[in-house]
Amino acid sequence: MNINDYIRATKRNIYALKPECLEDGYTLECLSALASSVDASIIVKPIFSTSIFPEMVYLNGVAYLLWDLHFWEIYKTILINGFFLYENEELLEKPHKFSSNMINCITNRHRLMLLDVLTSKLDKHPQVAYRLAQEQYYYRELLKREKGYNFEYSFDEKKSIEISQTIFYSKLFVLMHEIHHDYFKKDKKYHSDAILFQQTVAEVFMDNVDFRETTVNNRTIKSLNMRAYENQETLEESACDLGAFKLVYKFLLMVNSDLSPEVILEWLYNAFATCIYTVETFNFVTFFWSEMVSKFKEYYQEGGLILDDVIKKIETYEANAQNRLTFLSFAIYADLFHTGVEVSKNLFRKGDKISRFISVFAKDFLDSKYVAVIHHEAQNLKTKKSSPKFFRESINLILGNPYE
Repeated sequence: MNINDYIRATKRNIYALKPECLEDGYTLECLSALASSVDASIIVKPIFSTSIFPEMVYLNGVAYLLWDLHFWEIYKTILINGFFLYENEELLEKPHKFSSNMINCITNRHRLMLLDVLTSKLDKHPQVAYRLAQEQYYYRELLKREKGYNFEYSFDEKKSIEISQTIFYSKLFVLMHEIHHDYFKKDKKYHSDAILFQQTVAEVFMDNVDFRETTVNNRTIKSLNMRAYENQETLEESACDLGAFKLVYKFLLMVNSDLSPEVILEWLYNAFATCIYTVETFNFVTFFWSEMVSKFKEYYQEGGLILDDVIKKIETYEANAQNRLTFLSFAIYADLFHTGVEVSKNLFRKGDKISRFISVFAKDFLDSKYVAVIHHEAQNLKTKKSSPKFFRESINLILGNPYE
């Protein structure tokens, strides 16, 4: 099986586009250069599919990174929204100070992104996915046609550069994170070193009162050692996060001589935090809908029992994102403590806030009544001629080609 056969067998490509349409040459060049710097020979294969997340594939001794531009299209919008909300925090805290048009526009932009994710991720339930695609189309058209309803974000040149660089840093992070998963699985020493480093981070943190008082309480850091042994998945993700961070940071210091280490450090953390929270948010929203749709009859028979179980699982997704960022911020401090780079107590504040905005809006989708309405309407779409293939093809017709 070659890579194209693998894609056809495992992915539902929405659009077969030329690589140059999917990613700029400079980004692809940097991805390859960064991979080569750690002796990882990887072919970046751009696709646009319903899988959304980038994926490492090994076939016939060759490593491929399936670079799903569907994810990066959504991610760019999330990041821009996050920067705007960071500069206008009162919009969420005191919405009465802003116009209803602005509030509705921002809310529906987030709704549109999450509907895009669900339409793709619920591919195994084509009727529900089709109904969600109709919702997606409705909100997309609403943002286009309503006079005074839509508005463009306005950033100065400095902020625009920061946003574009943060997106670029995010792509480098995802590449190196995936490469480190391979290290973790193949190298037992890498696994033992990860446990040892978590213990070291905990010790450095507990010895530094100033840093400890500006982050979180002692109970959180004490849990690092426990997680190193109890949760293999969290340990691996944390190790890959940190390994990726260190290599990308080193790479950016070489290619960005006009930026200070402190600026690179802040922008890089913003990128990591937003990436991590975006992925975990997509995961818990998709999990909620998949479970509720799959167990729809049981839900109405057993009522809140199933819903309680689903909510508990969602809480683990959110806790996982928080644990990864907590460990990463401590680890950065421990690793750079003796290098002369100033690790300010405010370094992580911006990234932590920007990254969490998407999860705030995602809570609107954790509504069993909304699932019930969509599920009921989807069932009414069924006809003798309406096969899963029919619904999947209809979704493409509804949403069109985003690159046209």
